[in-house]
Amino acid sequence: MENGNRTMDLVIDWKKHDYPIKDKLNAVAKEKVKEALVFGKMVAVNHWNYKKNKMTRDQMAFYANNTLVYVAKSGCPRQRDNSRDSWVYEIQGVHFLKNTSIPESITYPKPIVFQNKAHVDTRTFGRVVSKIEVIHAINNGLFVCDHSANKKTGYVFYDRYYFCNDVCVVARESKNEITVNTVYRITPIGDNNFLKQLSKFEWGLQNHLGGGNVNFGIKNETAERKWHESDEYWDHVMVESIKSGNSDAKSVPGPWQRRIRFLNIYSLYHSSKENKRYLEHTIPSAAWMKLVEFGGIPYFWKGKGPTFKDFAPLANHEYSFIIDIESAEDSLTKRQVRYLQLLGLDLEKYPHERIHKDGNLRLKYSMHNFSVNPQPWAHNNWGQEEIKYGA
Repeated sequence: MENGNRTMDLVIDWKKHDYPIKDKLNAVAKEKVKEALVFGKMVAVNHWNYKKNKMTRDQMAFYANNTLVYVAKSGCPRQRDNSRDSWVYEIQGVHFLKNTSIPESITYPKPIVFQNKAHVDTRTFGRVVSKIEVIHAINNGLFVCDHSANKKTGYVFYDRYYFCNDVCVVARESKNEITVNTVYRITPIGDNNFLKQLSKFEWGLQNHLGGGNVNFGIKNETAERKWHESDEYWDHVMVESIKSGNSDAKSVPGPWQRRIRFLNIYSLYHSSKENKRYLEHTIPSAAWMKLVEFGGIPYFWKGKGPTFKDFAPLANHEYSFIIDIESAEDSLTKRQVRYLQLLGLDLEKYPHERIHKDGNLRLKYSMHNFSVNPQPWAHNNWGQEEIKYGA
């Protein structure tokens, strides 16, 4: 999808379009419109027209980052590939939603039920969407009509796509209640196939001011913590410390038994050349094998070693998602920051670790914040918030 990524530079002839909000669009707003058209969730608009007593299906809607754009359907034929480069966008309306944080408690006017609660539970668990986010999207989000009518009875079903932040709720509103059909995140990290689609996003994360490669990785944080507590790991640390000339057991952190262990290794290390060679060879090997035993092998999208195709997550283990960007400076361009936000890896939303070393900028996110596949490590607070029914 390289061409699709390049359309962040999409050019729109704003003078060609005529709609009420056009004169109010500044440069930032126009950029949001372009991002919605290029990266946004695309849905068909099915609206019941009361005056004509029929369904209208002449619009498409695009949503991303609290920006909803309506365009004429005639210019947006559905295409088999993911690229939207050659589409003709006849913009017919733009709506913006202010960024809102998820409240600690929420009140909703109508009862909210679930058409298939097991399905919704699976979707919210796998994509880390809390119940309060669902209600917040229904209460405060932008919505797109997806009405349908029963030909025999003439009854109109008021289905809607509710959009807020990066959440989409598909629900049907009736006089007495709101029925939720499904829930998902529209950003790519909420997609089950995210790990298989990384080639689409590489170009957008590169530093185009100075080039640079991009690589992705997955690290088992639980395994590494267990490894750092093992004797094999500390034997490795001690041998490396002794090799550097250290002879002071007091410099070894931890309980006194570890210092005694250091003195024993130190004595054995200096007792003969054979013992020195033996320790320098076997201790590191034992340490790395212990990491493998705990499941701590890092996975990388490209390069040598295990790849994402080999990734087999362990239940209840915490994993980190890593982005390595070749960069001479410890900084991201505005383009890269916006692209991370569009992917769902918002630097302001999710806590992350940032390290710049040897010409590489590493960003590391905990997968506790999101899940690229429905797995037990994805924690959400479904049903744990204060939710009140009534106006």
